[in-house]
Amino acid sequence: MVKSGGSTYLPFENPQLLELQLEKIVAKAMAILDPFEQSIFLLVHISYLQAFIDVNKRTARLASNIPLVKGNLVPLAFRDVLVDDYISSMVAIYELQDVRPLVDLYVYSYMQGLRRR
Repeated sequence: MVKSGGSTYLPFENPQLLELQLEKIVAKAMAILDPFEQSIFLLVHISYLQAFIDVNKRTARLASNIPLVKGNLVPLAFRDVLVDDYISSMVAIYELQDVRPLVDLYVYSYMQGLRRR
């Protein structure tokens, strides 16, 4: 079972259900036209699904860059984000279904990336 540190959230364990949910996430993401909205959607939902034994959040961050790169936008790096801030934003999603802390970190990180260009 995959567990998220600092959270009591327990993701699905059934591989078929995980695969079905991941397919739904991808289908919904493809229907979103705005690359930023699509990016945040992928980041939140792939992280929340916990479909993989490891690298869920890294996979979500990588997937969230696909719409940005396809839209010829600056990719997201989360370089200047403190690990504790990132983890607490994930816990807010797992425990409270509150995406606002992660969206705030996303915007902050994206703006930092623009400043480096």
